[in-house]
Amino acid sequence: MMNEPTYEELLILGTLLEYWEESHYMIDDTGLTADHFESDVCGEVFKAIIRVSENGDQPHLLTVVKELGQEASEVAQIAMGNSDMGESKALFLNTCRSIINASKERLLKNKLLRLIQDDGYENIIGQLGDVYDEAIVGCGKDETIADICNNVIHEYDHGVVEGLPSMFGKLNRVMTYRGMCVIGARPGAGKTTFALQETASQLGSGKRVGFVSVEMPASQCIQRIIANVGNVHGYRMMNRRLTTNEANNMRETARELANMPLFFAPDETQDIHKICSWIEYAVKRHKVEFIVVDYLQLIKGRFNNRYEAVTDISNSLARLQKKLGIPFMVLSQLRRPSDSSTVKPPTMADLRESGSIEQDATSIILLHKKYEDKEIVQATLEKNRHGQTTRFELDAQFAYYRFVERDEDY
Repeated sequence: MMNEPTYEELLILGTLLEYWEESHYMIDDTGLTADHFESDVCGEVFKAIIRVSENGDQPHLLTVVKELGQEASEVAQIAMGNSDMGESKALFLNTCRSIINASKERLLKNKLLRLIQDDGYENIIGQLGDVYDEAIVGCGKDETIADICNNVIHEYDHGVVEGLPSMFGKLNRVMTYRGMCVIGARPGAGKTTFALQETASQLGSGKRVGFVSVEMPASQCIQRIIANVGNVHGYRMMNRRLTTNEANNMRETARELANMPLFFAPDETQDIHKICSWIEYAVKRHKVEFIVVDYLQLIKGRFNNRYEAVTDISNSLARLQKKLGIPFMVLSQLRRPSDSSTVKPPTMADLRESGSIEQDATSIILLHKKYEDKEIVQATLEKNRHGQTTRFELDAQFAYYRFVERDEDY
């Protein structure tokens, strides 16, 4: 199966096509070649760019596509839409090196597989040391148990709290956002509202947030954040019926939000491979500290079987979170109740289409609209790997896309 282009590979190709004069010399500096590309098609586009240059022509989309077949030409056109880093030489260099390092990792894995296939398990022990030495170069020294213990003491003595706080006080007493937190809810219970409100809170604390919205375009997410933060009636804003004061609040909030470090994945980023690539890119380029994915069941997977696809999506996000070391908030749809006349509070068993979500999550928060005639949502911290669970109620002010904690405790 041919590998799909990664976000980083498209960035490099798009930059070379649009900013050749400013970027081509850095290819020689890093030693990037077509063989380093994971996608064979991206490798073909890279070769075509180099050929056009060697023939004395300026590489750009029109001159390069003449050298390519249909599939590679389509990739070159897609890459042109990703050439947004021409002004950052450091980023271009780092992205080239990232592609090269990923290529080295693939080669090492293939080398291990060949050792096993050719020599069998019994004869490869001596050779594994050489492969390990090769892999460990540039990775830094191993962290000893003494290093870990000293770090724990240092963090405690200096008041370091792992993870990011929630804006909801009752939740914040028992957990912080770390690992992969899953927000589960049935339609209409407000999982996107919850995520956007926490996003606004993290931005207000100076954190940098990356948002992957598969359900709605970024413009709608921004409108909801403006309504939440600016105390603007969301429905009237969308229908252009705001009062004068509301319109002024809307404009002032929008200007403030425009300067905040909130980054949205492109609307076409909908399959798990592209989503993971974009998240890695956002962390490297924008130094993102908190990731929100809305929502899991809408993401396109790599398998036709839905159970296998959702399992793979959940596993991929959990692995990426562990690799990057920043909190992920992943929204998930819950099963609809079989008996619509009696809507019971959801449990972790209601997470749709895969039991892997429950296993992969560090924490799980389930939202439940308690009454038909009241805007009250019950929030249950059903799983908390690092502490106790809890339950509390929220007043849902959906016209302003926000929740307000109620005074009642359980």
